[in-house]
Amino acid sequence: METIDTMETMENSEPLEGGPAIEFSDSKSDMGFDLQAFADEVADFVEEKNEKSGSSELDTLKAKIKELEESLHREDDKNKRLLADFQNYRNRTSRDIQLGIETAEKQILLEILQVLDSLSRCMNSTYRDIDDFRTGVDLIQKQFIDTLRRLKVSEIEIKVGDTFDAHFAEALTTVETTDYAEGSVVEVCEKGFKRGEQLLRPARVVVAHSSNSG
Repeated sequence: METIDTMETMENSEPLEGGPAIEFSDSKSDMGFDLQAFADEVADFVEEKNEKSGSSELDTLKAKIKELEESLHREDDKNKRLLADFQNYRNRTSRDIQLGIETAEKQILLEILQVLDSLSRCMNSTYRDIDDFRTGVDLIQKQFIDTLRRLKVSEIEIKVGDTFDAHFAEALTTVETTDYAEGSVVEVCEKGFKRGEQLLRPARVVVAHSSNSG
């Protein structure tokens, strides 16, 4: 078996990359190097490597934190812009709604003013008799009803003798009577009106009450 010369092998060995250089004596019998100094150099080398590795990880973490902070700032700016856009949209919508309400109110008032004009002309006109005056008033009433119809306002149809319905009428009082059935309408004091299916004002009525009931 071939014998390997240990000292020759050690002499020909390359130093560790970045580590301490090891010098040996040319004499095979002379092991003249300081083991303690070599151990200290190796320890210093390992510590330096660990410090560099730790510093690299710290730099990586700092870079990641900076990246997250920048991302957070971008998201914050984006949310602020969205909030500002929403606020502008809400303000614009509110103005549009208010303008729509004012336009509708103006249209209603213009319609009613036409009826007022007719009433003024009626009051300033000369009539031959009371019947002629009544005819003029009837025409104004018809004009007003037509105006309400254009505004989608209609009268709630309640007639004397109908059963009282609290959804569309309000009972002002009750009267004892045998001429009408219990709980039926005896008199319509004020007409009720609705706009579409929405109740504007309930009719005000007098309701029959039988003295024999209850």
